[in-house]
Order: sequence, then structure tokens, then C-alpha cells
Amino acid sequence: MDTPSPQTSSQFTRENRSSAGSVVGTVIILALIILGALYFWGKRLEEARRVQNIQNFSNTSAVSVDVHVGH
Repeated sequence: MDTPSPQTSSQFTRENRSSAGSVVGTVIILALIILGALYFWGKRLEEARRVQNIQNFSNTSAVSVDVHVGH
């Protein structure tokens, strides 16, 4: 009858490295996804501010022109 041999320290270390490597890889991938999401979210906010500034500028210049239109 074959008895299972106990794990040697090299086998145990190899499994820990593999597990740690998987965790580190997952953390790096998640960090990249989060950074990419924040980058694109920042670009959307910047574009929205730019459009709002253009609209505000258009509204203020239209008001100043319409003030002196009467006879």
C-alpha cells in the first residue's frame, strides 16, 4: 500500500509562490482597470466642464447683445 509522502519544503514553497504570484497578478490587473476607469472618467468630466463653459459664455454674450435691441 502506498502512503502519501509528506510535502517537502521545496514543494510547499513552490505552491506558496504560485499562489502569491496569482494574487499579485490579480491586484496589478485590478489596479490597471481602476486607473483606466479614473482616467476616462476624468476626461468625461473635463469635456462636460468645457461644454458648460461654452454654453455659459454663449448665454452671457447673447444677453449683452439683446439689452440694446429696442428703438
